[in-house]
Amino acid sequence: MVFTSVVSPRGEEVNLKRNLKNDQVYSLVLEEEEFKAFNEFVDKGIAKKLEKVREPKIERIQIVSVGDIMCHSPQYKSVYKGEKYDFTSWFIDVKQYIEGADIAIANLETTFSGQEKKYSGYPQFNTPKELGSSLKEAGFDIITTANNHSLDRRNHGITTTLNELDKLELRHTGTFRNDKEQENILVEDVKGIKIALMSYTYGTNGIPIPKENPKAVNIINREKMLSDIKKARNQGVDLIIFSLHFGQEYQRKQNRNQEEIVDFLFKNGVDIVLGSHPHVIQPVDFKEVKRANGENKNCFVIYSQGNFISNQRKRYTDSGLITILNIEKNFETEEANIVDYSFIPTWVDRSYYKNRLDYRILPVEKGISNYEEGIDKLISEKDYRRLNQVLEETREQINK
Repeated sequence: MVFTSVVSPRGEEVNLKRNLKNDQVYSLVLEEEEFKAFNEFVDKGIAKKLEKVREPKIERIQIVSVGDIMCHSPQYKSVYKGEKYDFTSWFIDVKQYIEGADIAIANLETTFSGQEKKYSGYPQFNTPKELGSSLKEAGFDIITTANNHSLDRRNHGITTTLNELDKLELRHTGTFRNDKEQENILVEDVKGIKIALMSYTYGTNGIPIPKENPKAVNIINREKMLSDIKKARNQGVDLIIFSLHFGQEYQRKQNRNQEEIVDFLFKNGVDIVLGSHPHVIQPVDFKEVKRANGENKNCFVIYSQGNFISNQRKRYTDSGLITILNIEKNFETEEANIVDYSFIPTWVDRSYYKNRLDYRILPVEKGISNYEEGIDKLISEKDYRRLNQVLEETREQINK
């Protein structure tokens, strides 16, 4: 045990300069005789300088991200309950992981364009706005909106979707109501750690960008992305996250174009890339990158997080991930880094309950154990086999 300060009977504190081999600091209150003896040591020069021991301030936050939030027509029809829509049941089993994060991010691959524009699923989505309320209740903080379905109801859909997210106090990025909105960078400050988040898509299914709103959607463009990175760095952010809607649908491995875009972003200052669009899980990479400025930095990419919720049932499309990233900042060095990451595999259960079709997102391992323990009667033997298969498939993808 090393004492770095002693206190006399009169309350005077004397600090000793020592080389500490641990992070603990102790104070010792001395009796009168002991204090006199201590003063003799001081007089002999053993403790000559008063010094305060200070530990560096370190904060840690957790960021959670999920894949595509989709809503095909059987999904919204299944939650229609007496003149209203209630999507709450979708998220009950995963809510604890979402609301427990400091920042929770979801990709909304539909629009809230209103009933007057007719609700619909694929190929052009328009979902009841109550889905937004359920996302908020589940614990999400930020919704990314740049994807190939952003313009499914043209500029009207952009405006009404963002208006609804604003009413729910859900922050958003990726689509914009005007030029000025697009110029702003979304920055979250949590415990003094500043995170910038930007969202881009490869395209909008051939639907042209509205003439009345030429900056409605962030399209993947290197010049534009470099400009946004520079803006974020000028705001003094600690980390930059890009949500990218890219890649080839239903392919379980990223393509060369995805890799080149990610390498370009890492080199130029992006720390984390969260991928979506393929509707299946693609691999993860965590690697040290040499920046254009010569700095070495550990960067993270998940090329596709799969489907978080959808009506797609083909193998691999019925599963997704909850990505968990722990970030730590040392306020003395001003360095922020990813200290670890993990995943929770998920599967979309599509079951009939009380003669009604119902959907819910299940954590795979929890679903397996609940079936084995007889807790969840909605999981059939066939579902149980699929859950085990999903677990194996997912581990293969994210452990490469």
